[in-house]
Amino acid sequence: MFKNIVTSQRGSVLLTVLLLSMVISGLILTLLTGSLFQQRSVLYRQDQIRAKYAAESGIEEILAEAYTGRLPGFFPKVEHRIIATNEKIQTVIQRWGLLQRASSRSKIHRSEHTIIATLALAQPDFMTHGLIVNPAYPSLIVTGDTRLIGNVAVGPQGVKKAVTRGRPYTGDKLVYGEINRSREDRRPDVDYPLVRTLFDFFDDQFRMSAESIDDYWVGDSILKFPKWPARPILVDINNDTFGDRELTVNGSVILRAEEDLTLNNIKLGPYVQLICKKQLSISGSARIDGAVVYAKGRVLLKNVKTGKGQFFSRSNIHLIKAKLNYPSILATYSDKEDVLLELSAGSSVEGSALLLTDRFTPFPRQLRGKLLIHKGARLFGLAFSDNLCELAGEVNGTVITDRFHFYSSPTDYYNRIMDGRIERRLLKQMELPLLFEEKPILTVVERL
Repeated sequence: MFKNIVTSQRGSVLLTVLLLSMVISGLILTLLTGSLFQQRSVLYRQDQIRAKYAAESGIEEILAEAYTGRLPGFFPKVEHRIIATNEKIQTVIQRWGLLQRASSRSKIHRSEHTIIATLALAQPDFMTHGLIVNPAYPSLIVTGDTRLIGNVAVGPQGVKKAVTRGRPYTGDKLVYGEINRSREDRRPDVDYPLVRTLFDFFDDQFRMSAESIDDYWVGDSILKFPKWPARPILVDINNDTFGDRELTVNGSVILRAEEDLTLNNIKLGPYVQLICKKQLSISGSARIDGAVVYAKGRVLLKNVKTGKGQFFSRSNIHLIKAKLNYPSILATYSDKEDVLLELSAGSSVEGSALLLTDRFTPFPRQLRGKLLIHKGARLFGLAFSDNLCELAGEVNGTVITDRFHFYSSPTDYYNRIMDGRIERRLLKQMELPLLFEEKPILTVVERL
């Protein structure tokens, strides 16, 4: 009987030892697994950080190369690089209207990081002024409720006030800032060859062969093209392509229209380019999200509630109660005498409005075109005209023009501002189109 008891106790002890061994082994295995998982997580996180900084280095290299005057083409250019830390990256650069698009991609083990950015000209020195005009003309005259708040650069005769159509100047100072009088023309030089190349690129697309749009439909409401930085697909569109239905267009594509085009319920993604051979009207609930838009004829933006993009025309650009967010660009390039870049009452633009002249001549009688900012319109940024500017609205930023003009029957008034307002101090920082510097200093204006 005693022997049976001893044997039973030994069996119980053995079972207990086995159970404890299994528990301890399980705990050790759990600790080892957790430790290994944590180690892998740390290594993966380290690789993620390395990949991120490698991609950032690629963008920095692109920014540095811009200062050498190296400009990309209109189609994506892919390069493989080895950065200072001996990491391999892939970069892509492309001219995007009057800006640049750039991407930098790095892959370290299983960690991958891609940065896509829009690049613009870092704020140059001339933007410290509120107003710069051609010094060759007589005095700049302020009248009515005009307010110039910021430094102005004018000719030797400076700024004067006058009564116009029975209305005197109502301010207690001519300029709320410094008046810099000089015979030196302090307007920045414009890279007209670059502008010409850009507009010629748009026109060249009308001579290219297009692909069928049918292969890119996703259901009835989405057009999906290859993801940028793929070379853009060129497809033909017309008013029947979209109709009145809501439509989203994404991917790297050039949409080409040979006829007058009206867009109401469309969303154009940030890698879309839209070109129109005639007139283009965008209104209603249409949304432009970083796209490039061009028309040989007039571009009309009417009642567009929100959006951002670059809009180009060889004729007129007209905004009616339209709102464009930063960084938007409006640019006309023409030799027509009646060309207008016009912001009507209720319109608001954050970015640059540029009236540029093809075959520019310095003679006043041959001046062509006008930048017109109506009362009730507002521009946050740069208003630039190498011809005339009529300012009755508000510019929170900088105005650069050959001279001012407005007409009140039966008289043309030159170099005179009636009821316009320029307030430079409200604009803290402003990146510009790649238009004014031979060796530009670029900066990232947005990340996509």
